[in-house]
Parts: sequence; C-alpha cells; structure tokens
Amino acid sequence: MGLLGWLQVSLSWALVSCEVNWIHLQEIDNNINGCDSQYHQHMIDHVLRKSNPKSLPVFEPSSINVTFYLLTSSNQNTSTKLTTGDIQSLQKSSFNSSNPTRIIVHGFCNCHLSEFCVTTRQKLLEHPQQYNVITMSWPSGKWIWNYWTARWRIVPASQILANFIDFLHSDGGMKLQDLYLVGHSLGAHLSGLAGKLVTNGKVGTIVGLDPAKPEFEVGKPDERLAITDASYVEVIHTNGKRLGLYEPIGHSDFYPNGGVNQPGCLPWWTGASCAHGRAWELYAESIESKLGFWSTLCSSLDKVRDTGCRSPKAKLKMGGDPIIQKGRGILTVQTKAKAPYAEGKLELSNHI
Repeated sequence: MGLLGWLQVSLSWALVSCEVNWIHLQEIDNNINGCDSQYHQHMIDHVLRKSNPKSLPVFEPSSINVTFYLLTSSNQNTSTKLTTGDIQSLQKSSFNSSNPTRIIVHGFCNCHLSEFCVTTRQKLLEHPQQYNVITMSWPSGKWIWNYWTARWRIVPASQILANFIDFLHSDGGMKLQDLYLVGHSLGAHLSGLAGKLVTNGKVGTIVGLDPAKPEFEVGKPDERLAITDASYVEVIHTNGKRLGLYEPIGHSDFYPNGGVNQPGCLPWWTGASCAHGRAWELYAESIESKLGFWSTLCSSLDKVRDTGCRSPKAKLKMGGDPIIQKGRGILTVQTKAKAPYAEGKLELSNHI
C-alpha cells in the first residue's frame, strides 16, 4: 500500500473513531459536540483537501453552547457547572478566589472529557498548590469537514470566555495575574482571542500548546494567539509547519526536538497527529515532573534544529506550574521518545 493509500485508510479510521466517540459521549452530556482523541487526523485531512467555503460564516455568541466545569482539590469527583452572571451558583461552588485559577481550553473535535483536558486537570488537582481548575467545553465539531466551521466558532466562543473571566474577576474576586489559560491547537487561539477581549485588566498567563496552523496566518495577530494577549505568553511548538504554527508568537517559544517532528512519532504527515498532541503531553507532565524540561536560548529560529542550541548549562524550564517566566525568546529542549519525556538537565557527556 502506498503512502496516499495508507493516509486514506488512517483518515477513514479516524472519521469512524470520531463518530463513535461522539455518539458515546452524547449519552453522557447532550451538550457535547465532539470529543475525539484522533481529531488531529481530521485536521490533516482538512489541510490536504483544502475545501474551504467561499464566504466566512458568522456566529453570534448566543448561537453556540459553551459550558464551564469547575473542579478543585476539595471537590475532585463532581464538577460544578458555572455560568456567567450566576453569582449564587458561584458562591455555592468550591471556587476559592484565594487560589490561582487555571482554565483549560480544548481544540477541534474535542470536549472537556478529552484526554488533554482530563489529564491536565488531574495533574493540577494533584499538585501541592490548590487551584480552581476549570475546563471549557465549546462546540468544536464532530466531523472532518467541521474544522473550518470550528476555526471560526472560536471567535464567539472567545467572547463568551472573556465574559466569563470578567465575571470571575468582578463577582468572584479572582485575581487576573493568578489566571492561566491553557489551550491546545484551536484552543490556544481561542484563549488568545479571549485575552484580547477581557475588559477588567490583563490575563496573567496564556500557555499555547502547538497553536493550530490551518486557516491561521502569522501576519494576522488579531485573529490568533499573540504576544500581547497576556502579561506572559508561553508557546510550545511540537508540529510546526504542519498542524501547528512554527513561527515564534509569544514571549517564550519552546521548540522541543526542533519543533516539527517528535521522537517516537512517524515522520512527515504520517506522524503529524502524534507530534501535534505531544505538546499537551509535555505540558501535562511538566506540571509534576521532578526532572523538568530544561531548555536553552537560541539566537534565531534558524538555529532551533541545530544541535548547537543544546547546552549543559541550560537554566530555563519549559512549562511547569507556576511557570518561571525568566526565559524570554526562542528556546529548544530535548525530550525522550516516550513518557516520561523529561530528560532533566543535560550532562556534559551528553552535550553534542
């Protein structure tokens, strides 16, 4: 079987997987529009097909269903749905304004029950620091051809998220400087757009996990995650030039293993799904990792894929919580091919 045939089989399997997952999750929550761990494959198909409508869709915030689910260390088993403007439900919940808040934002064909959301929130709930952990569920599509629609749905969804952040700040006492928005793929851009729209101040930190590339342009920062969207923007690039943006767009842009392919993943488009999802896996591990993902600054983007950027004197860590925000610029980090991915500090004998 040739490469094209292999891709077609893989994409067909992913499409069936998305349908099965969505039908199963509908039985759990009728508000879920899709929650597929193989959604990256649908993005690949979108890129290869390039079948975009001729006109832009227009969505009003009132036309899409967005839900926020709160979990805290004192209430880890049963999530509480929070609604903008519902002060009574917020006061009755386990939300504690004295603790930092983390809002997790999924990407295409996903939901709050996706592996990214569940794994990341669990790492945060197990952290010694107590957090308000909120997962956002938005209608991100359930079929391959929904990607283009999902891409534009992030616009009204970001307004809803911004309104929710303003509500938590004004009525819940949340400190904006203690807020992290953690978004993967389309969710990274959704988080950035929300940061632009917050009216009561500036979001403290946005973590963009391989921000989606299809239908986004680096030259249009108003439509994507940008360095101005929060006081600190950290970006982890794992599938640049394919499903993720490659260019630096934050205060700190980390390029694990060069930022295009990842060890343990197949090369080229055949490994794009694996590499795209590696961003959130690295971030989730970084929250609890004792070794840490130590990185070094690169003088330019051209140097990222050169081994010359590696150094045994690495002092800057990627991810973690709280994030150490001393490192600014283009950084590279080496990881293992399978979990646990962290290598810790480089030894002199390993320096290339």
